[in-house]
Amino acid sequence: MAYFHSVPDGRSISNTEITVQGTSITVGLADAGDLQVTNAGDGLSIFPAGKRGNSTLYTIQVNERTRSTQSAGYADTVIATNNLGAAPATTFKVTFNFKVEPATHLVVRDRTQELFGVAQFHFQLTPPRLVDVTTFRPGDQSNVLDFAIKSARVVSLSLFSAKIGITERAFWLMLPEGTRATSLMVVISHGFGQNHAYYSGKGYGDPLSKDLLVDVRDRFVLARWGMQVAAVRSDMGLLFPVRASTGGTELGPFISEGGVGGAIISTIAAQANADFLLNAVDVCTFSSGIHDANTFIATGGKGLNYRLMVNQDPAGGVPIAGKSRKQYLSGWTTGGPRPGFEYLPKPRWVKDPKFDEMNRALGREYLHTWALPTYTLAMALSQM
Repeated sequence: MAYFHSVPDGRSISNTEITVQGTSITVGLADAGDLQVTNAGDGLSIFPAGKRGNSTLYTIQVNERTRSTQSAGYADTVIATNNLGAAPATTFKVTFNFKVEPATHLVVRDRTQELFGVAQFHFQLTPPRLVDVTTFRPGDQSNVLDFAIKSARVVSLSLFSAKIGITERAFWLMLPEGTRATSLMVVISHGFGQNHAYYSGKGYGDPLSKDLLVDVRDRFVLARWGMQVAAVRSDMGLLFPVRASTGGTELGPFISEGGVGGAIISTIAAQANADFLLNAVDVCTFSSGIHDANTFIATGGKGLNYRLMVNQDPAGGVPIAGKSRKQYLSGWTTGGPRPGFEYLPKPRWVKDPKFDEMNRALGREYLHTWALPTYTLAMALSQM
């Protein structure tokens, strides 16, 4: 049975109340399985801090907003759960005693004109060939995927920045042209640190590096995830937070501070005159991004109206949080199938129009680097 414990002595703190002198503590969750750690209030940032034996470690911090407003400390309940709508698996209460710090404010700005000299980008996307879900049979390993051409779309892109305290991150917002977007897909990509040399060459240390922003726009928004969204959902926008290596974790307070991600999304939607985006928020994550996605769902994006969670070939086969899920595995990150995932090994992809080209170029990485991130988001959205 899962339980919280202190670090390093391993003493159980589940179902207890603890007091911390300061604004941060690291605890362990033993036998965590697929449980995610979050909190009942909105004053904490919680993020993974590694492994120790059979425990997952978490650092729990009072976020900047709370540190600047709570003069008598802050109390909250920390929760381990795999279903935010059900009773938690285990909990503990914590009180942080600390001095008030100077206030910090969230500042969100449209930076498209300033950085690129245009009010907005407009792109005509090439009609893509995507998986034909009318012939897709879930769970049938003999079912070779068919492909069909989809309609071309015109989209607009704007670049926003969000800054809280000294930490700033950029966000690409893609909207369909000619129709109103009434839902939003938030894409949490793989971590950039695993290819540090490449992203450092793009200015990864500067959240507003033009080389980095253009690279992410062209390779990930237009050619990968945005292409899939635009092809199958004319009523959906896409938000892509751009990772950076400065200011803590790659995505910063967007994922780790209670409600900050939701506040950023709401402000961007308002500034873009696209408030209807908040009617339904979906999340898609790929590879190592699963850990950040689960943190965002439980903490940074707390309070958003979540609908569908899409999990593409996650590291270690970690499931995504949420009630409505579409999850896909190639076997690259797990060595084989897992319960709760659609297993898509290479024999199911031989009709991919790019199979020969990408298989020659990528070899055994064809599935993880090309097929699953390029096609499975559209599969999930087509089955909604």
